[in-house]
Amino acid sequence: MNCFDCALAGRTTTAIGTCMSCGGGVCAAEVQLDVHELPHTGSPGNYTHRVTRSLICQTCAAVITEHLPDRGRSVKSVAGR
Repeated sequence: MNCFDCALAGRTTTAIGTCMSCGGGVCAAEVQLDVHELPHTGSPGNYTHRVTRSLICQTCAAVITEHLPDRGRSVKSVAGR
């Protein structure tokens, strides 16, 4: 699979993963890491949160940052890591 954003720009780059938001292929240069908490039910009435992470493309990262400002703070670039 190739990176969707790179393909739109006329480049062919191998994808390292899939965007959890739109499902497009994401390469190492375009990938963003979305770290967020998910509610988890330990037992009835006892909710906990666990931290998880998702790979997302730069296009979806921009939408999350603009429209979900609280969650947008957790989106980090991982290029050059």
